[in-house]
Amino acid sequence: LDSRMFITIGTGIVDKDGEDVSSKGRVVLLELTKSSPTSSVVELNFVYEKKIFHGPVNSLSCLSCEGKNRLVIGAGADVNVEQWGNDKLTQVGFFRATMHILDIKLFKNFFVLSDAYDSLYFLVWRESDKSLTLLAKDYDPIPVYAAGLLSR
Repeated sequence: LDSRMFITIGTGIVDKDGEDVSSKGRVVLLELTKSSPTSSVVELNFVYEKKIFHGPVNSLSCLSCEGKNRLVIGAGADVNVEQWGNDKLTQVGFFRATMHILDIKLFKNFFVLSDAYDSLYFLVWRESDKSLTLLAKDYDPIPVYAAGLLSR
């Protein structure tokens, strides 16, 4: 997310009525700054908050592609690719799955989405048209509690 360093936090909010009302989330950006160039003390400063209406935020990752860093947000059944600019996050790509996304693993521009009930999805980010495209999915769902990518 440009040349500044951020810590991102994803939250989940359940209304006082419980699950009768769908849960929501938010993404909070905190900027890391040094108090002075010679100091080793680092400060966290609140920079931005974005409300997410698809559900609680379960996954946050940094997508680095063609020299650009973008924030990947997994919330509910949605994957949003957000870009930092003009002091706000702007959605530049998305994918809607048919499962509640529990975790997102990234390797280069490839994504593995996992869910505790509906198995795995395998996606690719295409920078040319800013799209997430489904490459493969498991049609015989099994419970997945951890997933990862391994390269040779």
